[in-house]
Amino acid sequence: MPKRPPKPEHRESAPSTKKRKATAPSRATAAPALDKLATAKSRQLLKQLPSEGGMASIVFDLKNRGDQAAVIMGAAYLEHGLELLLRFVFRQELTKEESTRIFDGAQGGILGTFSAKIRVAYAIKLLHRNHYKILMLINDIRNVFAHSLHPIDFSNPLVIEDCKKLASLSDPLAQALALESFPTESAIDIYCKMVFALYISMRHEIERRTSSISSPSPSPHK
Repeated sequence: MPKRPPKPEHRESAPSTKKRKATAPSRATAAPALDKLATAKSRQLLKQLPSEGGMASIVFDLKNRGDQAAVIMGAAYLEHGLELLLRFVFRQELTKEESTRIFDGAQGGILGTFSAKIRVAYAIKLLHRNHYKILMLINDIRNVFAHSLHPIDFSNPLVIEDCKKLASLSDPLAQALALESFPTESAIDIYCKMVFALYISMRHEIERRTSSISSPSPSPHK
């Protein structure tokens, strides 16, 4: 049987399997670690609420804050008021995690959007039909101002039409706040006065519910 030819001197022998396993980088160390996403410090402002008096002052002065700020802040205050009302009728013993899963939009909460809060509040009879229509329209206007790539203000003909529709849906509370002269009202006046009227209405309802909880029930006559 012929002998095998000798290995060439210049050819290096292949490393053993054991050696290759020892020197091969692991998957965990091969890929560079991903940097953590930076968190905006300003997110603290979402949890640090103004005082009750400060909120009422801001809502009353919406018109002087510019068109875009008036629309977005006005809707934000109405959403905040609606959330407080919903919390009153929900179970008071909800845990923090359960509350987050319901209301926190950043965590995918089922009531994390203004429109979801409006629909549920109407479904459980917290809102009259007219208030439901008004809030849904305000939410639509808010979305246009927040997300449109067009420069939007209250001089836009489509926004003017939406505000005229808001005026046509007015209720006695809005009329009591001098919103009855619809033909002479500007679009921004209609929007801001409607937001203020609804906000005051929500605050009154919250105060009524708070006082009914804190007040002791009258003892029955013997």
